[in-house]
Amino acid sequence: MKRLILLIVFTLIATASGIAQFASPAVTTPTLASFIGTYSWQAANLNDYSVAYNLQGQQTGFCTDFVIGYGCSQEHNFDLFAGTIVADGAGHLTGTVTQTRDPNSYKCNPKQNPTSPCPAIVPSGHVFSATTAYKVGYTVDYTVGSVTRTFQAVRASTGKTPNWNTSSTAGNICSNSNLSTCFWTQIPRSLTNDDGSPTTMNFSGTFTVSSTGSGVMTFTIPSCSNCGTVKLQFTVSPVSAVGQTVPINGLSALGNSNNMVGTAIRIK
Repeated sequence: MKRLILLIVFTLIATASGIAQFASPAVTTPTLASFIGTYSWQAANLNDYSVAYNLQGQQTGFCTDFVIGYGCSQEHNFDLFAGTIVADGAGHLTGTVTQTRDPNSYKCNPKQNPTSPCPAIVPSGHVFSATTAYKVGYTVDYTVGSVTRTFQAVRASTGKTPNWNTSSTAGNICSNSNLSTCFWTQIPRSLTNDDGSPTTMNFSGTFTVSSTGSGVMTFTIPSCSNCGTVKLQFTVSPVSAVGQTVPINGLSALGNSNNMVGTAIRIK
């Protein structure tokens, strides 16, 4: 009887140990293989742009050169990025990215009380007329000597010729000494930003993954001459699976100038 009881006790202990061993999943550590598959990703990146405004505080375009009588104001915008990342699980990646710029960075912002036209284009295509009543912001082309130049009205006027070659009209052109009485300021170049059409680019690079699951992507975009080397931090679980979300960020983790924040989702 005693032997039977001992046998039953040993059997129960062995069974319980087996159940416990079966119920406890194996603990795995993230590796390069944890980042594998095709991911759809999107992110936003904070940028700055400079608004050019006139004496009345109206937006005339963007600061691309020094213009007498105009000031500059830093504004912020968010560019959007979306594309795919293909990671091979062995430290290499390729992908695509489409950049969509914030319209405020290349078009005049209605909140900035823009002049019309805005942004200012050089040459404007509008020949000065002595009989036209010009409002603030109007742009005209006028030939001074043998050179045709573009001017923008800083005050409403009629018959105020933008000609600095004669003493009677030289005061119509703004200088640092007559900003309270002048009518025209010369625009030496267009106050526009680049075209805002979405741009799609390919990239390739490498990645690392630490034992905590934190990794860094390092890649270049061959078609972008001023992008330099891009670095993004990401975090993966030990075992990759379709549908998993991978957070991505730049500046907060790496201390570089990349403010990008987004996510990638494995789609296959």
